[in-house]
Amino acid sequence: MIALVRHADAGKRGGGTDCSRQLSSVGREQADNLVEQLAGFSPARILSSPYLRCRQSVEPLAAARGLPVEDEEALAEGHAAAEVFDLMRARWLLPVPRSAATAMRSAWFSTSSSMAG
Repeated sequence: MIALVRHADAGKRGGGTDCSRQLSSVGREQADNLVEQLAGFSPARILSSPYLRCRQSVEPLAAARGLPVEDEEALAEGHAAAEVFDLMRARWLLPVPRSAATAMRSAWFSTSSSMAG
């Protein structure tokens, strides 16, 4: 099973680079809640965009599971869905057809029904 998790609530875009934007206090709570929400899920690996807010979103889950957070550039903002499918094929040898990138733009497991965009 693969779970795609959108980053938790982050501070507003502003000065500095977007890749260094941190989670807000609400986002840190959402990240902590992810551990409970995915209690029945035992990942073998935890991949993340290298963006700080994305890493911070899965760090509590990684710590709870005793796994490192692995940076994966294909998961960073601005990359095409096809790159994510290519990643899945390359890393897990999954039979994901290229046409799936067109049929399914994204799948999200939201850490909260009120997640910010």
